[in-house]
Amino acid sequence: MVFLLTSLLFILLTFILALQNFNLVDVKFLFWQFKSPTIVIAVTFFVSGFLFASLVHTFRYLSFEKILKQLGAKMSEMQDEITKKDKQISSVQQDLDSAKDKLKIYERKEKKDG
Repeated sequence: MVFLLTSLLFILLTFILALQNFNLVDVKFLFWQFKSPTIVIAVTFFVSGFLFASLVHTFRYLSFEKILKQLGAKMSEMQDEITKKDKQISSVQQDLDSAKDKLKIYERKEKKDG
């Protein structure tokens, strides 16, 4: 509802701007010369600016998308490496637990013999 009201207000203000700026002005650009209503010139520059900004934004978006893909691949590699390291840690932990058990058995034998 807010979007609708804002849109209607924008359309109304644009219409008022068009009515108040309908006088013809001389336009000279390079080799061309013509007369055009002020509002047409203003809208032309507004639309041109919008299209230019959209184009720049599109290139930035595509650039960021490429970077995100690269970072995703790097993150996947790092997760695989973490998984490998976790397996190595588990293996070392099992070896350590096994060594502790053997040490306890050895210490018990020493107490019996000693």
